[in-house]
Amino acid sequence: MGSSKDEAVRSAASAGDSFLKAAPIWNSFAMMCATYTLYQAPFWDKLLQSGMGIEIDGSYQQLLVSCVNYGVLFVLIPGMLADRYSCFPTALVGAGLAATGYTVLGMGWVTVGSGGSSRVAVAATVSTFAFGVAWIYASAFVTAITTADDAVRGRVVGVAMCGFYASSAWFTEVTEYCCDATTTAETSAWRHMPIALTALICSPGLATSYRKSGSVSSKDVGMTTLYCSIIVAMSLGAYQWNVTGGFGSQDLSSFAYGDITFMFLIGYIGVSTFCAALNVRNYAKYGITMGGSSDDVSDQVETKELVPPSSTLESKKYQYLSVIFAVNVGLGQTTGNTWEHFDDLFHGKQTESWKMWFPSMAAAALFTGLLIDQKMVDKTTMLCVSLSVLTVAQGIFSMATVDESMTSTDTNWPFLTLPYEHIPLIATAMATGVTCTTVPLLEVEWFGSKNIGGMHGIDMLGAIATQVFFYNGVANVAPLSTQMWLQTAASAVGLGFAFALRSEAKSDETRSEEAREEAAPLVVSMVEE
Repeated sequence: MGSSKDEAVRSAASAGDSFLKAAPIWNSFAMMCATYTLYQAPFWDKLLQSGMGIEIDGSYQQLLVSCVNYGVLFVLIPGMLADRYSCFPTALVGAGLAATGYTVLGMGWVTVGSGGSSRVAVAATVSTFAFGVAWIYASAFVTAITTADDAVRGRVVGVAMCGFYASSAWFTEVTEYCCDATTTAETSAWRHMPIALTALICSPGLATSYRKSGSVSSKDVGMTTLYCSIIVAMSLGAYQWNVTGGFGSQDLSSFAYGDITFMFLIGYIGVSTFCAALNVRNYAKYGITMGGSSDDVSDQVETKELVPPSSTLESKKYQYLSVIFAVNVGLGQTTGNTWEHFDDLFHGKQTESWKMWFPSMAAAALFTGLLIDQKMVDKTTMLCVSLSVLTVAQGIFSMATVDESMTSTDTNWPFLTLPYEHIPLIATAMATGVTCTTVPLLEVEWFGSKNIGGMHGIDMLGAIATQVFFYNGVANVAPLSTQMWLQTAASAVGLGFAFALRSEAKSDETRSEEAREEAAPLVVSMVEE
């Protein structure tokens, strides 16, 4: 039986205390926004490196990108721990690791760039804060997807992934406000520290006692208002990035360069303050229970084993989902990290991945969650469309490596006066956002939420493997054309698995329907007797 404090939590929830029920999701949203901002620290961005006086060659750049990519994607361990225990301590570990990495950089104990610290020391420091991000991400992700009820889960995951990707689209404005030649790498690290502390502020909201309040509804979390607010913020961010390319200014008389930047900063402070006040309020009224409870709701969301069961791992549907995730997300990461090669290929015509890449992923995740909740499209069909778009986009890049005319063509459309190469770039990003949102929702639907952290962690391992193969392997031994044709072939393989998954799901539905029809006469007969 639960304690009297647990009973008070459940009573408050049943009485309609939305501030208690929605706390896990609100806090997880704030933490998801913080994670990719932490991930996207500017130490390897050449545009910012020049302003900081940091000199980095190609192999050094790849080292930094690899350390942070693989650190932040390695969510298997924290994901399994979040499944088994409370997400609260898991988030605290992540906050500690992230803060440690930035402190080391901020104090100048490890310096980035040629003439600085050894590459081993730099790699260890970057990996430390990146792995901390993985712990924060896993805690927030598991909390959000397990706390939401079925009717709103798609939008909850969509908003979480949108925040995860969109935050990096304005990290420059928040953390590199008025970045110029006076901004050093040490200053940049300290500017990231308040965002690292977001996990510390929000982690109490992930505590188990709040999750005992039961599933959170759309009304509880204020999803309609939240969605509209995010769309407004995304629109402002897209406008600002399209005009400025990501740089802010302290001149608040300039709307795109100053005012929007200032609003994002105020918004971050406001959200962080709200979460802190919310958690203090809930803790004062109800306390925090760390886990180990035997109540019914905890049994639904907490697993008793660290590793997902063999029945899940051996399922064809889970294996197909893992392959689809590995292909799409791995190739998406590789494409984003290869932007400099694309910039050269397309003659430097504003091919910056940061200008279109992350907002496209964020928008795709946001609207995918909405479509799924409204049951406007089947999830497996969504994956087929996503992989089809990815394959076409990778194919366009491949053809551009052998057809010079494709590298100098603008669309010249009245509604899209952008360089031609932005079309496959945006398409690849949107496909990645769709898959990142849809795959976890299918895993929860088919295998339950008890081991979602472990399942998602295994999916991420596949994405790491794909990126290692292409970004650290093929890209170093073969020309860009070979790399892109291989990526196109890999996308086609992923598309094949998407159609196989859809077929398997339809077959399972048919078998289930036949079983129900066979059981119906037996039920009627028993009733008559």
